[in-house]
Amino acid sequence: DDLTISQNSFNKNPLTIDLNGHTLTFSSATLVNQSDLVIEDNSSSSNGKIVGSGSFVIQNGNSTITTANLVINSGTIENSAYYGIRNYGTITINGGTITSPQYTVYNQNSFVMNDGLIYGTVGMAYQNANNSTMEMHGGEIKSNSTDRAVNLNFNSTAIMFDGKITATNGSNGHGGVGVTAFKDSSFTIKGGNIEG
Repeated sequence: DDLTISQNSFNKNPLTIDLNGHTLTFSSATLVNQSDLVIEDNSSSSNGKIVGSGSFVIQNGNSTITTANLVINSGTIENSAYYGIRNYGTITINGGTITSPQYTVYNQNSFVMNDGLIYGTVGMAYQNANNSTMEMHGGEIKSNSTDRAVNLNFNSTAIMFDGKITATNGSNGHGGVGVTAFKDSSFTIKGGNIEG
């Protein structure tokens, strides 16, 4: 069934959440993963969602717990207020959709994208910071604003093997920048497409 949670919830043991076509709502609260967490939606409708209205819908690890492992196979993660996911550990995206107004994924450690969609509706879709790493093997990172789709800084590195990075404003065909890499960071493209 649909479920609403109004306080921060902490996962401290290996767990799989199968949304099964339902909505898990964090009302001004965050799902904090401190172990191994798998999120998926195995329903025939594929309508399963985790939605939030706080600072983050999901926080993976923290400044002292950097071994947290989050895997998203399917389903939708959506924040109506601020950020989607903040990562201090390891994230693997195999499918599904993550959307928020700004900083849809804020990565501070290790991130791998194999498929799916990361969508920033107002601001930046993806931020790589603080010596973090990113690998993109498929899927799409998209910003529908005049901001960047992917931003790299603070000694971060990213390699794009396949997939698509898009920065186009849907209202007038003009957008921001596909990828910004500041002088202390690096971006390597070996395949895929960047569209601005």
